[in-house]
Amino acid sequence: MTPLLDVQNLSVTFDTDDGVVQAVSDLSFHLDEGEILGIVGESGSGKSVSCLAMMGLVPSPPGRVQGRCARFEGEDLLTLSARAIRKVRGDRISMIFQDPMTSLNPYLRVSSQLTEAMRTHRQVSRKDALDRAVELLDLVHIPDASRRIHDYPHQFSGGMRQRVMIAMALMLEPKILIADEPTTALDVTIQAQILDLLGEIRQRLGTSMILITHDLGVVAGVCDRVGVMYAGRFCEMGPTDLLFSDPSHPYTRGLLRSVPRIDRPSHATLSTIQGNPPNMTDPPAGCAFHPRCEEQFDRCLVERPEWMGDSGEGQKRVACWLEESEAEGSE
Repeated sequence: MTPLLDVQNLSVTFDTDDGVVQAVSDLSFHLDEGEILGIVGESGSGKSVSCLAMMGLVPSPPGRVQGRCARFEGEDLLTLSARAIRKVRGDRISMIFQDPMTSLNPYLRVSSQLTEAMRTHRQVSRKDALDRAVELLDLVHIPDASRRIHDYPHQFSGGMRQRVMIAMALMLEPKILIADEPTTALDVTIQAQILDLLGEIRQRLGTSMILITHDLGVVAGVCDRVGVMYAGRFCEMGPTDLLFSDPSHPYTRGLLRSVPRIDRPSHATLSTIQGNPPNMTDPPAGCAFHPRCEEQFDRCLVERPEWMGDSGEGQKRVACWLEESEAEGSE
């Protein structure tokens, strides 16, 4: 089956006063029709930048985007002109940005902000656009939507603003919805409601999604597949249940050990990953994780690991020399 989105060898760099920052390095992944793909990792791992690059939202300068392709419905997003990518952005691919508190313009009523995309991409009257906006607010469970649509953002709670952002992203029924940390700054009850809402939207509209987060608990109950990013690259990817039950990369295992669990004693100390993410103006040779890895050996210090494992459906892949070493030892 041809994937809905196929990204190959995507790289993003930024020119800074301290040197060239390699934010994303040779990244490849795909998204299938109706699938929810989770992308997890620490802050600075390249999760958001990779999606912003596909959307044509990396400022140039200082940013530079390179890659073999980011193919979506027969078009390569990386080669589209600024005018052509604007026709895709907000229409066939939409994005929910990180902070619901600052993503809405405080000076404009919600009605103006919701209807802008539809009136830009479709030849519709203001009334038709407003009716569609009310319909979407109902979909995301905003009470009394026909009245609340004329309110200003400050009249909504954080959770309600995030629902407004989701409604805005869905105005034109995009094929792909990119949700960048959609539960940031929300309490756990509202987080659960937002995640349930994303699952409901997938069921009702068939929307494919990329869910970007640093929280493994967020992806556990929502995503079909998960990709774990470190230093601008995927280090492990596979079906969610398989990745959680049998993590292969030391970084993935470290992330899972650091998550609080109800089946652990309340006095138990959470495990941590020692050290800090690498400075991407001067990344380490070999495996980028080796300075923090308790299982590293000589090869990790000099040679960057490539994908290992079966690339078929339902299979897990990992970029770690330890995996190859264990496979050779079992033969």
